[in-house]
Amino acid sequence: LKPHPRAAVGLCRDRAGHAAPPGGASTAGTAMAAWRPHRRRPLQWVISGIKEVAPFLPRPLRNRKLQPSEQPALSPGQEAKAMLGHRKAPALLPKSPPRMLRTGVDLLPPPSLMDAAALGRAASTAARDPLSAGPALWEALAKRARELLPTLDTEDVALLLNGMARAQHSDSELARELLGIAQGRLPYFRALHLSMALGALAKLGFRAEELEALVREAEDRVSELLNAGELTIATVALGRLRVARPEFVARLAAQVDNRLSSGQFHARELSSVSFAYVRLNFLDVEHLDRLVSCARHTLHEAAPRELARLVLAASRAQCSGTEALVASAVPLAAEKVPFMMPADMADTAFAFGHALPVCGEAAEEAGALLVAVAQQAAQSAERFESWRLPALLQSLSRWQLPVRPEDFSRFARAVSLHGDALSPASAAQALCALAVLCPDRHGSATSLSAAASPAVEAFASGEAGKAAVLPLADDAAREDTLQAAGCAAAALGPQLCHALETGDPVVMRGEAVVRAVEAAYVLRGFSNTPGPSPSSSNPNDSWRDALASALSARLGLEPSLADSFIGELQGSLVALGAGPEDPVLQMLEQHFARS
Repeated sequence: LKPHPRAAVGLCRDRAGHAAPPGGASTAGTAMAAWRPHRRRPLQWVISGIKEVAPFLPRPLRNRKLQPSEQPALSPGQEAKAMLGHRKAPALLPKSPPRMLRTGVDLLPPPSLMDAAALGRAASTAARDPLSAGPALWEALAKRARELLPTLDTEDVALLLNGMARAQHSDSELARELLGIAQGRLPYFRALHLSMALGALAKLGFRAEELEALVREAEDRVSELLNAGELTIATVALGRLRVARPEFVARLAAQVDNRLSSGQFHARELSSVSFAYVRLNFLDVEHLDRLVSCARHTLHEAAPRELARLVLAASRAQCSGTEALVASAVPLAAEKVPFMMPADMADTAFAFGHALPVCGEAAEEAGALLVAVAQQAAQSAERFESWRLPALLQSLSRWQLPVRPEDFSRFARAVSLHGDALSPASAAQALCALAVLCPDRHGSATSLSAAASPAVEAFASGEAGKAAVLPLADDAAREDTLQAAGCAAAALGPQLCHALETGDPVVMRGEAVVRAVEAAYVLRGFSNTPGPSPSSSNPNDSWRDALASALSARLGLEPSLADSFIGELQGSLVALGAGPEDPVLQMLEQHFARS
């Protein structure tokens, strides 16, 4: 640094600005001012060395509005523009577009340059951002993973498998190669990474028999699972695999009990754990009571699906705190009904329907919630997936919940749209559910299922239940509802005939056959639209002839099936008004005479 120029000559200045000798007093006789050194230049250290930067001078802010006398003078042109109200002309060049916010996927290095650790982190980042990570990125990650297979650590294998499962990237060859590496390095796995790999492989479609070595190792590592996340991942993995190891599940439940107070379990983790218990059919009343009491502290932060899972586990185990849990969960779920997705509506209807017989005084509130869910689901019935809509209708019909006629019409039309995409079992399920929920010509509901529980009857006789079912306004609305029922039956009839011909194991059970044929008679009785059989060459055959030919073809292959349902089916068809000339009754009588 250069020395001060005034220090070289030995001069300084006093407060009055007069020069003073180096060691003497001021010439004006006043006290000499202190010597102020010069301002040093700001320096900044960079990789290339010391770099000089300009000092930062803050701009003074205006604290008050200028008075008219203090305003700067305007030029004649500026005065004219101000008088004419001239506005500033827009710039000729367009403004640069705002810079897009970069996500974690955009900041990843090229997959060809990643090492083993970076590959696992990249898989986790891509799974968290599925919109930015497309199939091309996952193919590049899979290609790099095959190149680095010998160098992958246990943590890298777990992260890569977990990312593939979360992103639903199906690469069975790579998953099987990663499973082989995991089986060879089982002693080096941490309990968390072992649980992650087990759950990811179960989600990718591997069976419990193929993961027997990992399950045995996880059973020996139960004591290493300490916090809520690790215990939740391990329990959910067992639930997905449906592992038939009661001792393993009991040890895991005991570990959850030990860490329940110090593990800081949230209602989110407890709902996943309880749903895994339902899948494994592990319904320990005392253990689930403790989980329910712990979940109440964070119940207001739970999503609709998490509330439904907690209620389902408590109602299945018939815990002592089920009534209090339902009373707390109903208002929380009711305020989320307008914002529920189709999956949330189906889960809520299934779980709170199971809780109706055991929730005591909260049955009326739970029934009102189910009616609100049904009305909201009817508004968005076309958005439901093909397999989820029959499940929702089955939940509503199982407990004989009241459904408005206009809502039934929406459900029936949605089922008609999904008729071709439904499996035979789902088609029969939807057919039976619509038959139970369908209002007849006088506006009352049909009774094809078993008697409702006392809780449902109490709700239906209450004010909320009576307000849920509105009478059909006029003949046009009634005909619209019945025509929708006929259209649904016409769409589901071919699927039912195909299930009867092929001997679907779900549909061909004795009681299921009776209910499906009953439902076809109830719904198709409202419409004269013919429904041809898939095996019939004449498209003008009636729907009764289609059912008769399908049943006859199946009973010709397996005559012993008729013993389980022929008598009950004949009685049901006669009760529904079928005469002696009915094709199905004639076929059943001929088969009975031959046998």
